[in-house]
Amino acid sequence: MKKVFISLLLILSMSLTCWSQESSIAIDHKSIQKEIMDTSIKEFIIDESIEDYMKEVYPISHLKKYQAYRIEDEMNIDYYFNKDVERLDIRNSKNVATEIFVWKRAFAIAGPYPEKLYSSDDWNKVNYRVYIENRKIIEQNIDKKKSLILKKEYFEDTDIELPSRIIDVQETKDFEKKLKRKYWWSMKDVVFEKSFKGNVLFVKLKTRKKYKDDKIEAIKKRIEEDLAVKLEQLSMKIYDMNMDYLGIVLQCYEKDQKYYEETYDNGENKKYWFSEYWGNHKYFDYSDKNTKDSGEMY
Repeated sequence: MKKVFISLLLILSMSLTCWSQESSIAIDHKSIQKEIMDTSIKEFIIDESIEDYMKEVYPISHLKKYQAYRIEDEMNIDYYFNKDVERLDIRNSKNVATEIFVWKRAFAIAGPYPEKLYSSDDWNKVNYRVYIENRKIIEQNIDKKKSLILKKEYFEDTDIELPSRIIDVQETKDFEKKLKRKYWWSMKDVVFEKSFKGNVLFVKLKTRKKYKDDKIEAIKKRIEEDLAVKLEQLSMKIYDMNMDYLGIVLQCYEKDQKYYEETYDNGENKKYWFSEYWGNHKYFDYSDKNTKDSGEMY
């Protein structure tokens, strides 16, 4: 009887093992099939002209790989960087994407236009993406339907801190000291990062517990009267106008979870706070607060 029981256990164990393996194979097979299906609809644009352009006109470092491909009437270019990527690398990657796929200026600067693109310009949309360590950090979708005014939708993941975004100027150092002195018992850290879009600053407050509205309002007032004024003066010394700090995004985090975000429009005319997504706000035009930003990314 004991031998029969052991035999039954062995058979059951083998059956479960086989079922587990078959299930795993089935899942892998579906994944492979999906990847094949996704790849089959992509027309990959692999051309030495693009790589020459990146080497000679807009050199890019810390790049693990890139993919340029077309899906129906949309052109896509995805860049995959390692964690050591620098701001200039990302700026140059955007320049390559816009000059080759949006403006078609590459052939005039660096030689022959990529062969697969030379004879046609019938795509209506360009999608530009940046991944850092396989995490999507930037996506910008550019609608270019035979119009001189491009419609753009911009996304940037700000929930991760990146060395290439960190900013450390005297004005931010002084403001950090003031905040930590005022809220020393409840504020763990203050981090300043500058958006890859170029003219927006993130003020990230890491708090031990969620701040109530009155405390947040007091911090916003400090930003208006102190940080925003001094950063505008800093930009004025360089450009004679505020170009670098048109938007200041206040973000509050508790245990790495963001619980508050609002943006201060620090333009030359009206200055105000708004809760809409900062990435598509038009900072230069105050006639319509809901107008999308039609300016370049950088």
